[in-house]
Amino acid sequence: MKDRILTITVKADLHKYLTESHQSDIIRPERDSELMTVIKPYLCLEPDEWESQPIPDGYAQLQIALPNLRKVYEARSGKVYYCDTLFRDHITEEGLKKVRSYFKRTFNDKFLTFLAGWVEYQNVANETSENKKRIQITKGIVAFFNNYHITFDESMIEARRKAWIRYLEKLEENRVSAASN
Repeated sequence: MKDRILTITVKADLHKYLTESHQSDIIRPERDSELMTVIKPYLCLEPDEWESQPIPDGYAQLQIALPNLRKVYEARSGKVYYCDTLFRDHITEEGLKKVRSYFKRTFNDKFLTFLAGWVEYQNVANETSENKKRIQITKGIVAFFNNYHITFDESMIEARRKAWIRYLEKLEENRVSAASN
């Protein structure tokens, strides 16, 4: 059976990250994955208005292969575990926003995890260094972008640096509030 492809638009850097991390131009989620949980409620039969608009600058089309789903009932509880999405290969504009948000969240999580590892590695590797500023965040950000072959500029590096600082501030707030309890 031919794959049913859902085509959405995402930012170009996010598109590059997703295709590099999945090692394919088509994202193939499992039917019970978190991504499918986000997508399923917003699938529709007819194209939505946003699909007829031109692709904005800085965005690229991302293809998601929809898995074949069927209804599975549990007799005792009467619950449906999977819904049939046959012929539903379009998504509403609200669904598009939810999917973009999901991808952005996974990108940020991966970035923060990568940079936390980078910082830890730098601390251990330079433990005996006399230089007080042992950690070089910019090099970690550049390494992350290079790892996923993402074309970057100074504004993207600065945005990622600010995201890292916000993350550290949030960790500190949580640490202080946990200590005061």
